[in-house]
Amino acid sequence: MDLAFGALGDPRRQEIMRLVWSEEMASSAIGGHFDDVSRCAISQHLGMLHREVVQARDSDDRIGIGPLLDAISWTNCVADFSTAI
Repeated sequence: MDLAFGALGDPRRQEIMRLVWSEEMASSAIGGHFDDVSRCAISQHLGMLHREVVQARDSDDRIGIGPLLDAISWTNCVADFSTAI
């Protein structure tokens, strides 16, 4: 979970996640949203997100978002706790 938070701590990676949350996008389309970021940097951001946020879940290489879901669950728990006090 720490790695997922680390990967999502970068504002550009947060924006990439917003862009691809509801639809699949090619890396070139993602890069088109960032005037000041090179294609190489976009590729590095995508690699980091894939390694730290997305993970292979089964023998068919289906992709899951286990670490991201763990991070979301943790933040929801913290939010619930903070509103209870």
